[in-house]
Amino acid sequence: MEDEADYAVIFSAANRTGTISAQTYNITMGKSCYGDTLTVTDKMYENPEDSSQKGYGAVWSDPANASLYGPQMIISSLGEITGDCWPPHQVASDAIAQFINGKSANIESRIENEGYYCCVALYETLETNAYEVYTSYATLYADALAAEEVTIPTLDDVCRYLQCENPPTDPNATEEPTTEEVTTEEPTTEEVTTEEPTTEEVTTEASPIYGDVDGDGAVTAADVTAVQKASVKFITLDDTTAADVNNDGRVSVLDATCIQKAVVGGYTDIGLTGQVIAA
Repeated sequence: MEDEADYAVIFSAANRTGTISAQTYNITMGKSCYGDTLTVTDKMYENPEDSSQKGYGAVWSDPANASLYGPQMIISSLGEITGDCWPPHQVASDAIAQFINGKSANIESRIENEGYYCCVALYETLETNAYEVYTSYATLYADALAAEEVTIPTLDDVCRYLQCENPPTDPNATEEPTTEEVTTEEPTTEEVTTEEPTTEEVTTEASPIYGDVDGDGAVTAADVTAVQKASVKFITLDDTTAADVNNDGRVSVLDATCIQKAVVGGYTDIGLTGQVIAA
């Protein structure tokens, strides 16, 4: 077993004839659980893939292990949470993104028949947000989203499931505080001036940069949106040079992801975003 990894175990009890009479639900464990003991409880948990099946829970004897590991908390095929212990090394937004990719038909069915947006309930329960789920999905399935024929839920679908704008805003992003300089008016004195010869100042336009698709001189969320739309052929860009920040010769969701990370800040995998485009 490796450090910083999660595992699960199940076991069964048999009677004297060898017939299995009980089976446990998935019980999470880590490297620290070596040598510890599991005790089966009378609490039963629904099988996440088949609601007609149930398994018994179990707890670790060591309190330190019991605080981290136990009946695995998992997203069911219908978008419900079952179990008690979320795997400590699993990213919740990745799990929801994988659920969206694998169970979109169930998500659509619940929206149509119940008016219920299970993905919103999931990210609220698992203490993440629409922006993180969107980013996980765009990153995990970047190649599939960039394909000529997209066969998985699109980013527009994902935003509909999450009930957010496309792209969603990062709720953790903070604006820089603005300070207003206090100025005082100095007393004026009239000087005798002589007219100096005038010179005409030569101005140069700012060099274009990668990621600034709309050409306003800055890389912003508006550029992210433009590249996303261009990647799915919703719009056509007059010049794709600024949009191709990963320099692979095409405009795809991979470029949008790099630009979005640059806008948020704190990421290094942003391709050429922000660099001056060579003339």
